[in-house]
Amino acid sequence: MRPQRLQHPSPGGSLAWLLLLLALPGAAQGSFEVSVSPEAAMVEHGGSVWINCSHTCQDPGARGGLETSLIKTDSKGGPGWAAFLLVGITEWVSVPQCYFICSGVTSVVAANISSYRGTDPAHGDLPEPHRPTRNVTVTHEITPQQRDHGQEITCHAALDLTPHGPHFENSSSAVELQGYDLPEPQLQTSRYIEVGTRAPARCGVAGVFPAAGEARFTLSFGGESLNLTVTTSGDMAAAEGKVWSLSPGERELNCTVTVGPVSRSAGQSVLVYSLPEPVLEVTESRPVVNSSVTVTCRSPEADPQGVLLQLRDAKGVLVSSAPAQPRVQLQLKAGEEDDGREFTCEARPGSGIPAVKRTSARLTVLYGPRMDDSGCPREWIWKEGTEQSFSCLARGNPAPAVECTRDGVSVSIGVQRQVSREDAGTYHCNASNAYGWVSRDVTVQVEYFDILPLVLGLVAAAAAGAGLAAWGYMYYRSKRIRKYRLRQQQAKQAKPAEQMSLNGAAQNTPAVEHSV
Repeated sequence: MRPQRLQHPSPGGSLAWLLLLLALPGAAQGSFEVSVSPEAAMVEHGGSVWINCSHTCQDPGARGGLETSLIKTDSKGGPGWAAFLLVGITEWVSVPQCYFICSGVTSVVAANISSYRGTDPAHGDLPEPHRPTRNVTVTHEITPQQRDHGQEITCHAALDLTPHGPHFENSSSAVELQGYDLPEPQLQTSRYIEVGTRAPARCGVAGVFPAAGEARFTLSFGGESLNLTVTTSGDMAAAEGKVWSLSPGERELNCTVTVGPVSRSAGQSVLVYSLPEPVLEVTESRPVVNSSVTVTCRSPEADPQGVLLQLRDAKGVLVSSAPAQPRVQLQLKAGEEDDGREFTCEARPGSGIPAVKRTSARLTVLYGPRMDDSGCPREWIWKEGTEQSFSCLARGNPAPAVECTRDGVSVSIGVQRQVSREDAGTYHCNASNAYGWVSRDVTVQVEYFDILPLVLGLVAAAAAGAGLAAWGYMYYRSKRIRKYRLRQQQAKQAKPAEQMSLNGAAQNTPAVEHSV
């Protein structure tokens, strides 16, 4: 039998046709029974099924059929029944209808046919009309921990069509759970960078999981990517590069760190400034003493504007600029004390930028010779036999030449020599340079020791000592002799008894005259 398709493309169209049958004259339900088998059929997508329609009409002229939008390719029948083969079923749900007309009475009954496809958790991307009419999504939320890293997750689905169809189960391939931990990165670089100079920039992150080596960095400055050097240690990773710019202005430094699907970013604004070297101008760098000198400190154009200028020397600030003042000046009358004086011009940018540029210049004052006691004393006192050098210095610019003479004979200056008494005298010194001359007399005294007066003094002292000794001896001797003669006179004048005693005593006394 050739396949037949009614003109009703959908169950809705069949229902309209059925309502038309019921509206015919004499149509009524309940005079006989019509049944369908199976009442609910489960057919694999694209498959086929036999639908059996039966009735209880006793009228041999009863007629009927199957109204459906599906394709019928075969049919068979007998008294009270008829069966139809439906093929290529791709509609997910269809409602074929069995109808019979018995003695002018129409009776209709419908069957339900559902098509199915074997369960596949990944078939949701199929285009219509192959997609199921119902998608089922199961969501389970978890808070991943580091211990969950590497765990496998699968999706299991089941389709139970019993009692009218089979039971299906299927599982997806396993997906490994990847856990990541990436804190916010920290940027480190200078807030201010001078035009044309390179400054280090560092982007670091600590606590990276699962491994610091998996961290990927991008570092950009003013929209330009920087060359990086990445280092890791434990759970810490860092990237370092150099930032620089050839033009002034605000620039943005950005760092992005990525671990797996997780990314973190950090940014910092950097001010690129321009500060040229300041200019220090001196109207006369080698002025003659007492001449006028003007010292000027100025700065070329800088960015940002508002450079602050200061003119300084070793003692401190001499003059400072007011805001937006392009230069400062100092006027002075050059003196000897200004010879060798160093001036410094300092420039500092505005906007709180911690930078300074300096330019220095030294003043040379030209003047004639000067001699004073500090360099050329008027008097020297030396001791004979010591090592000394004759010194006489003069100051002046340029350094003056000094020449000293004694009695018209040139004297070596600054040469060590042994002092003799002949070095005593007056020396005449002259100092001269291109700006004048000056002279000074220097007196040298030599102290020495003369032995002749000492010898003469010792001889005189010795002679005086000898005379004193002789006088003493003579005085002592004369006094002893007088005592002895006095005793003799006393003995001659004594009585006899006394004379005896004296004689007796005299026997014990030497009879000779002597002196001690």
